[in-house]
Amino acid sequence: MVIYMVKNCKVILNNELVTVLDFDGKQIQVPSIKRKANYVSVLFKDNKYLVVPDDYVEPLEPVIEQVEPVQEEKPKRKRRKKKKTTDEETIKEEGN
Repeated sequence: MVIYMVKNCKVILNNELVTVLDFDGKQIQVPSIKRKANYVSVLFKDNKYLVVPDDYVEPLEPVIEQVEPVQEEKPKRKRRKKKKTTDEETIKEEGN
């Protein structure tokens, strides 16, 4: 099970280079958000912190599609068909 956590975090420091946020008592440094804001929404996913839009909605469950491998069919070799002869054809050839 994958855990997604989105929180509204207070901006402690915001300059041209970095932004420092307070995420549950931890000070997290991320690249600059390049806008003035007192609070931003932060997504914690796969041990990474990402700044997301304020209207971001957490996915309920990650969608993992099971794809069956496609088996390639090998081209079939064409075999020469042996000409089948009937008894009448055999008798005619022997009669000549």
